[in-house]
Amino acid sequence: MKHALVMIFSLFSIGVFAQKYNGFRLSANMGVSTPVKPFNSTIEDDFMKGHASSGIDVGFQGEVFLSKKWSTLLRFGYNLFEVDDEAIKRDAYPANPENVELSHTPYQSLYVAGGASFNQPLVKNKFDVQPYVMAGVNLFKNAEKDYVVQNNAGEVVERFNTNAVVDPSLFLSPGVSFNYAVLSFLELRFYTEFSGSDHLVDLDIASMKNNTSTAETREVEYNLRSVNTGAALSLRF
Repeated sequence: MKHALVMIFSLFSIGVFAQKYNGFRLSANMGVSTPVKPFNSTIEDDFMKGHASSGIDVGFQGEVFLSKKWSTLLRFGYNLFEVDDEAIKRDAYPANPENVELSHTPYQSLYVAGGASFNQPLVKNKFDVQPYVMAGVNLFKNAEKDYVVQNNAGEVVERFNTNAVVDPSLFLSPGVSFNYAVLSFLELRFYTEFSGSDHLVDLDIASMKNNTSTAETREVEYNLRSVNTGAALSLRF
């Protein structure tokens, strides 16, 4: 009974809040996140190649309508990017990529962003287009890579591994979504957006080649650029 009263009070509060303005919308989205570049650093060599590939995009978003067309947005989002195994193997040992044993973690980012949007109805109370722009803070976790190269005799000729400390960065994301009203309170949203952030990275590199071991730390900059495309379910009050 107590939980039911809390839920009723919460829904009533949201309704009052929505009426005070011009409405309120809650959304949960999921989609595909595709790197524009493979997350290479600004230093171009084999160690600095990012080898990022497509992954997932998920998020939760709240939206307050200040007028019938203008609204403010707040989003918590998460992106995961896989690593292109075959590309790493080709770069590590072009002659025989199959001789490379590889392990790695994915690239991950967690961000919070706020912004503004403009809602233009295409079919009244049924379908609208919504361009928007968001800015916030992105926390990025670099992919850690570890590989061993063997010659045809099975002897280890090269080892390589990395780990990194990444600084948070400003996050920017313009995009557009199309909202279709399934019911008066339930909407289906399709979206595509561009996102970008630049991160300073302290990258620890340990390598062994031709029986010579090397350890170094480099400060590099990663330019993260991706396109996110997906769908969301929205509750509108």
